[in-house]
Amino acid sequence: MAVTAKIKCFSCDSTFDYYFFLRKDEEIKCPHCCTQMDEQSAKKVIHAIGEFADTNADLLKYATGLKEPLFQFDLTVNYLGNKKLARMHGFKCSDDSE
Repeated sequence: MAVTAKIKCFSCDSTFDYYFFLRKDEEIKCPHCCTQMDEQSAKKVIHAIGEFADTNADLLKYATGLKEPLFQFDLTVNYLGNKKLARMHGFKCSDDSE
């Protein structure tokens, strides 16, 4: 099972994919503008992605081994999805003047 997280960078207003099982480092960096997430936040994000992957793997295991109904879940978070809300919380967006 492969897990891909979509990460929004408000520094350049881009979204990029983070491929959990292809990564060996604990660094998250925007490939568009090279802004790097701080180490503590990156560890939390990577841990959350791992828990997400483990839960889906368990659901598959229960379905195949215990003959339980198969479920899979996906998450979408949009609370920082618009620039106005991002700016209200102190984030700079790519089109903000210096």
